[in-house]
Amino acid sequence: MIFPIWNEAVLGHLELALGDAQAAAGHLRALPYRLISLGWNDPADSLWPDAIEALVDLGELEEAGRYLESYETLAQRSSSVWALATAARCRGLLAAANGDFDAAFDAFDRALAQHDRMPGRFERGRTLLSYGTARRRARERGAARRALEAALEISRSRAPSCGRGAQPTSCGASAGDGRLVPSSPRPSSGSRGWLRRGAPTRRSRRRCS
Repeated sequence: MIFPIWNEAVLGHLELALGDAQAAAGHLRALPYRLISLGWNDPADSLWPDAIEALVDLGELEEAGRYLESYETLAQRSSSVWALATAARCRGLLAAANGDFDAAFDAFDRALAQHDRMPGRFERGRTLLSYGTARRRARERGAARRALEAALEISRSRAPSCGRGAQPTSCGASAGDGRLVPSSPRPSSGSRGWLRRGAPTRRSRRRCS
């Protein structure tokens, strides 16, 4: 029963990475409730933050908020550092979408503090991208640039492990003409995709190690 949910979650994760929140939500929207109905309460399951991010990106903030409350409860109960970090990032995304940038920045700072306690840098890159995007929406260009450059640096450090010819994903950020901006043509509440054109996708059938 759990494997079809995980398969659907992978498709949703990929669509979210490619910046298609509508398609991602089509895969992810019902999955947290399906997990709960099965009694599966592992907050380290990535479909939770992916579903919340997709819903926030679509502006479906009430449903995102309901999911987030459940997710935060599970994360706090488990004391999973990964879950605490991603739950805090989701709280930042939701706060930014509601225009409460002070609460958003506080949540992103909490997420980054949790990232400091865990190995791996991918989720930290996603958090920095979301943080930088929120700072940019708040017209804090200096802080936005610092966060987005840090996300870009993480992307560059990961790029050599990808298939031949792949471009750095930039976690959704692009240096462009020297100005670091999200890969989306418009700033959004979330990352709006962290795979760039030319990075390995399902069409290339390459997998990053």
